[in-house]
Amino acid sequence: INMSLSYFLLGRYNEALTCINKIVNVRSDYRMDEQAAAKMFVLIIHYELRNLDLLPYISKASERWLIKNNYPLRSFDKALISFFKNKLPKMDSIKEEQKELSQMLAHLKQDINPSHSIIREEGVDNISWLESKIHNRPFIDVVREKRFNLTRVNAKG
Repeated sequence: INMSLSYFLLGRYNEALTCINKIVNVRSDYRMDEQAAAKMFVLIIHYELRNLDLLPYISKASERWLIKNNYPLRSFDKALISFFKNKLPKMDSIKEEQKELSQMLAHLKQDINPSHSIIREEGVDNISWLESKIHNRPFIDVVREKRFNLTRVNAKG
């Protein structure tokens, strides 16, 4: 997961997908939470690659896998799967996508634990990823900015 996340942060999505697929395609070598996080991460990577035609199918398959394995879906998981499966196929522009992602972000900020993350153990938060998509900014820049601001706040306090 670490290597895939590193590639993702660098914007090297094809390499990130190659790495994460090694986890997704090997059933028993990884813990259930790692496999579940990898399934969700695959969706996000495909979105970044703009493989929009694949996302409804991959989302359905991921949702079935999560349910079959009795894995509890988080608010973000449910919202993202719904977006990719039901809403994204009907959208014609990035502006529409950004509007829908903005609504998702507002909803999630109301009821999500900020510690939930794309890769739970890594602490890369979904809120930052959504913000990067809404504001058309590189994900790594949003993460850097938040960490810089957090460091400044901690240094003052």
